[in-house]
Amino acid sequence: MPKKRKILVIHSLLTIVFFHASASVLAAGTEQRAADITFTIPAGISLQEALQRFASQANLSIQVDESNVHGLVSGGFTGKGSINSVLTRLLAGTTLAWQTVSANTLKIIPVDTGSQGESIGVVNVEGQSLPPAAAMSTGVNGSSDITATEGSGSLNGSMASTVDGKATNVKDMAKSVSVISHKQITEQNTKTLSEIMSKAPGVTVAQTSGNLGSTFFSRGFAINQATVDGGTSVDISDGGNTVGYNNNLSSAIYDHVEVLRGANMLGGFSSSSGISGSVNLVRKRPVDHFQLIYSTAAGSWNNYQNMLDVSGPLNDSGSLRGRTVLSWQKQDYFYHYADRDDRTVYNILEFNLTPSTLLTAGVNYHRLNATPWISGLSMYEDGSDPKFSRKTSFTQPWAFSHTETKEFFAGWEQQLGEHWGLKTNYDGQYTQFGSLMPSTAGPINADTGEFDSISGSAVQGNIRKYSWDTKLSGNYDIGGLTQKLIFGAKYDKNYNSYTSAAKGYFPDYGIFGNHRPDLRPFHWHEVPLAPVNPQTYGTLSEVDTSTWDAFGSVLITPLNSLHLGISLRLDGYKSYSRTNSPFSGSDENNQNTRKWEKPNYSVSYDLSDNWSVYGDYAYVFTPQLAVRDRQGAVLPPEQGNNMETGLKYGRKDGTLNASVSFYKTRLTNTSTIVIDPEYNQNGMEGYYWEINPKQTIVKGIDSEISGNLTDSWQVMASYNYLTSYRPPLSDNDLNQTVNSYTPKHMLRVWTDYNFVNGGDVMKKITLGGGVTAQSQTRSIIARYDGPDFTVKQPFFAVYSAHAGYQLTPAWNIDLLVNNIFDKTYYSTAGTNYGTFGYFYGAPRNYILSLTGTFQ
Repeated sequence: MPKKRKILVIHSLLTIVFFHASASVLAAGTEQRAADITFTIPAGISLQEALQRFASQANLSIQVDESNVHGLVSGGFTGKGSINSVLTRLLAGTTLAWQTVSANTLKIIPVDTGSQGESIGVVNVEGQSLPPAAAMSTGVNGSSDITATEGSGSLNGSMASTVDGKATNVKDMAKSVSVISHKQITEQNTKTLSEIMSKAPGVTVAQTSGNLGSTFFSRGFAINQATVDGGTSVDISDGGNTVGYNNNLSSAIYDHVEVLRGANMLGGFSSSSGISGSVNLVRKRPVDHFQLIYSTAAGSWNNYQNMLDVSGPLNDSGSLRGRTVLSWQKQDYFYHYADRDDRTVYNILEFNLTPSTLLTAGVNYHRLNATPWISGLSMYEDGSDPKFSRKTSFTQPWAFSHTETKEFFAGWEQQLGEHWGLKTNYDGQYTQFGSLMPSTAGPINADTGEFDSISGSAVQGNIRKYSWDTKLSGNYDIGGLTQKLIFGAKYDKNYNSYTSAAKGYFPDYGIFGNHRPDLRPFHWHEVPLAPVNPQTYGTLSEVDTSTWDAFGSVLITPLNSLHLGISLRLDGYKSYSRTNSPFSGSDENNQNTRKWEKPNYSVSYDLSDNWSVYGDYAYVFTPQLAVRDRQGAVLPPEQGNNMETGLKYGRKDGTLNASVSFYKTRLTNTSTIVIDPEYNQNGMEGYYWEINPKQTIVKGIDSEISGNLTDSWQVMASYNYLTSYRPPLSDNDLNQTVNSYTPKHMLRVWTDYNFVNGGDVMKKITLGGGVTAQSQTRSIIARYDGPDFTVKQPFFAVYSAHAGYQLTPAWNIDLLVNNIFDKTYYSTAGTNYGTFGYFYGAPRNYILSLTGTFQ
């Protein structure tokens, strides 16, 4: 049997076995659950009311200090369960526990949990007894991940693992960290990673591959790397389909997304994180009870979505748990021709081999078929806007892009005594891809109404990625003060191989054969496609890269409120690349290095239980493996430092976080592209790169607030300010910003209001909305065949609104309206001589969704 077919058969069998096991266990457990109590506690009500309903339905008395539950919203519970398990579910994700007062009376108490936030408690009612919940960390909704946000009903995530892979309270991190919670992902209907990042504080999303992928910018620089579950690496730089991968990953498999802005030494990104920041994608994990979620949605431009999510225990003891997510989305766009069809199948199993050992294994399958538009619109030669209709695109119905990715992952978490733990993860991916697409370039000539050129690419190939990481973390006490340590190592292996048309630019016409396509954008019509000439479809490119690092970090607490951190990391990378063209011959390049990084220092001071101040100094080292000079040599790494200080607030119950930070970045060895139409060597045609000998400086302010302002009102709001200076190469050049996509001022707000204290009908209603606003961006476009020109995107603000209604305890309906006032603006203002151009933001659009949750 072919390897591909075997993989698909195994994948299908896993899915079938999971559903069959779930059904069998549910049937087998009917008699056992008959002794359980039936609870009906809806999600979204205040925790105080949820506890009152719990007490009434369990025939118990609950003692609650209102100040301890003020502002907390319940994830609810509907179904059968024991007193212990349901109360654990209601308090999960908070810093509250319970204690037994008498046989039928419980008391809710706050617990000091340090930076971990686990809830603890012991219940002894009618002979039932459970050990403290802290013996095994649990998150909201019965997940084994304490950072989980699904089921919390909150726009806030108070715990994250993006810095070093260890779950830590966001308030205690000496970094700028934001958590995009499951509630926010769901309410804003962000179905891909690109859409999630467009809502993240301080992140600019540029459509560098149109509807296939985007580049994410933080503090002026591109974010190229992410971790999954705080461990293994994944490349989220945008390659479109020129190198086969895209970063429009389906959000259906993620509980939440964590975004760190600025340098992250402990993330282990030796090859491409640099100064910008990092992203941690936190997968959905199995929950400790049966749960089935089905959602369907329909929206503007034939946007149809379906998702089925089933999870629960697979044996009587609950030590084996599973989860399966099936997701499908098909959509057209507001511009002509382009469309996409996404399908994802995700399976994960968890097994508690012992009370201190957790094993995880899973598979993830993603397939994307699309009619792509990657190059965007163009401006006139003087930078003025032709004002094309928003329906305009410069792609064709015959264009296609196919990507298929199979991912296999496994993990092992081992508790070593009371204070130490070991965590190991492995991830392997195999991607096959192929595409055939046109692209346009250059400004529009006002006299002729023509582009500079139209080109086309034909690409096919595969990518293999392997990632392994391990971390040992723990703490010990000195004089009653806790000292924390963490040691880790990571290894990544990437192999990319693809073939493409060797000549894709005029006057050779590339994939268009001898036919010169129509260059008139105002009279765009279907460009006929000639068969690809076998002699031109022969350029082979291979890139084989290995990166590894080892690091150690210690957090010293000499005084009760003072924390001093120091980290050290050893980096290494090895890269081999080869390009073989029938026209330009073969070109090979090897790079191999390792080095100790300069230490990273941090200091934080707890002003009170809720407030802290911090300072952080990080060294930056970023290899530039894909950037070559005129002689074909790889440019030396970028180097620099990032200094940051800030103030943080974290409500003790975890329902509200706020922060403000001030940062300054200095960077040397930055690369600058040199346009030279006569240059055609070392695998580059018409351009090469040079080192800018002067220092690049970026500084700014990040501020954010997220969570419950009142029992009814939640908000996720951020304001970011950035100013940057990139010096000119010569006295004749102009000073520029670091890039042309990041605005100086950025405001993002998302909020909702639930009438939790209203009548029976009003309690079922949730109203909300948000705004995305940014100041003017300005881009200076350099041309090698004419004068430079400037393009401006003025200030814009785009508003959205949503309304939700709880039809029944299980079913919820929601209407989302984006761009309420139908604002016309460019969401991406690119370049005429670059990899992408100008893309309009979406006009007013609607999404109506229906979600059912059964437990």
